[in-house]
Amino acid sequence: MKRLSILLATLIMGLSLNLSAQSTSRAQATDFTATDCHGNTIHLYDILDGGQYVVIDFFFLQCQPCQMTVGNVVQSYRELGCNQHDVFYMEVSPIDDNAACQTWIDTYGVEYPTIGTSGNGMSICQSYGVSGYPRLILISPDHEIVIDDIYPSSAQTVINELAAFGIEKHECDPTDVEENGSSTPSTGSGTSGTLSVYPNPAQDYVTVSGEEPCNVVIYNALGQKMDEFATEGQPVIIPTRQYPNGIYFVKAGEQTQRLVITH
Repeated sequence: MKRLSILLATLIMGLSLNLSAQSTSRAQATDFTATDCHGNTIHLYDILDGGQYVVIDFFFLQCQPCQMTVGNVVQSYRELGCNQHDVFYMEVSPIDDNAACQTWIDTYGVEYPTIGTSGNGMSICQSYGVSGYPRLILISPDHEIVIDDIYPSSAQTVINELAAFGIEKHECDPTDVEENGSSTPSTGSGTSGTLSVYPNPAQDYVTVSGEEPCNVVIYNALGQKMDEFATEGQPVIIPTRQYPNGIYFVKAGEQTQRLVITH
């Protein structure tokens, strides 16, 4: 029995040393291309090369500590500019399929990309050596993992940790959205000025109305252009059956509204 205990201790020590060596030696972030649960393509290095830091929250649906901390991550995402400015948020699950990821999104109000098993989530978690959840990491634009684990006891904890790298608070204001998806529209919702988007959330259709003739453009959460419609100052009814559940943005002229689609 004593011999078994010594052997077990030796194995545990060897495993601990190995894991420690892996975590301290990994300076460069592993690149990946993935698909989030709404069908959007995420390429890590494209985001970093665009000058943004990247936060990755490793989680899974039934993880109680993940459930306890996700609200703080979501709040920090909103206070730091909703993926429009210095930092881009995403989350990755090793075991949840798209349906489970959608349950997570709906339950906790997650607006940033969520990657599950259908989109390469398991292999991403493996490549980053994630053994405990949640794990929140920060990657710099030069592809380095600069924070290996932030435990978000509060949203302010996350904000303070990121502030050390010059990541500042920003409002989620409308921005000029490029067709290549390099920036994202605002997270406003409902009605603003002359632009009205209803019903919101939408299921099979959404009506967009405004006083002035203009083009109505719909973008997904990554800022990628989905559709464009011309108006003549009259309400436009847009079918939404073909859109996956998720967060979208409706831009008409200089105004942008957040749209939620849930079937």
